[in-house]
Amino acid sequence: MPYGTRINSTIHRPHPTVTIAVPTVAQNVRKVGFDTAQAGDVIVMNGHGVLHYAMLGGNIGLGLKHRGIAGMVMDGAFRDMAAFREMDLPMFASGICTLPGPKEGPGEVNVPIACGGVVVNPGDIIVADDDGIVCVPPASAEEVLDAVSRINANFAAMHANLLRGAVTGVEALRLQLRREGWWFEDEPFSS
Repeated sequence: MPYGTRINSTIHRPHPTVTIAVPTVAQNVRKVGFDTAQAGDVIVMNGHGVLHYAMLGGNIGLGLKHRGIAGMVMDGAFRDMAAFREMDLPMFASGICTLPGPKEGPGEVNVPIACGGVVVNPGDIIVADDDGIVCVPPASAEEVLDAVSRINANFAAMHANLLRGAVTGVEALRLQLRREGWWFEDEPFSS
């Protein structure tokens, strides 16, 4: 999920999701969703990319921080950036706006939503950092964790080569390119 605005942007451990869909960013539905969330949850909101109203501000954010919410991801704007930095609540949003959203409007809580072009279901697992946000269905969590372990092991194995300035995997790439008819200036041409 791509997001332009990040505050305290690491959701350290995998956390389950509470989803909120608010096409008009209505406060009534958001507050019901916030009340549904438990300590350790990540709140993911689909505000349909609305950037002319804030979906969340510092006061509600402070309450969510003390509720134990692990972080927020929203397809929409928030406000009170300094307050969120100070409270150390991870926040990923599409933008920032000072104007609060309407008090009432339609919406749903804990239903499948789209956020940042990704389908997010209630209970999905969210992990996030400065590089982005990952949403994993619980049924795939073990498989994804195994894949991450393999990737980390591969990176660890090549680390010493990288510290020597090596470009890893280049010989296999050159071999493949030669098979495709490429030649390199540092090699003699053969037809």
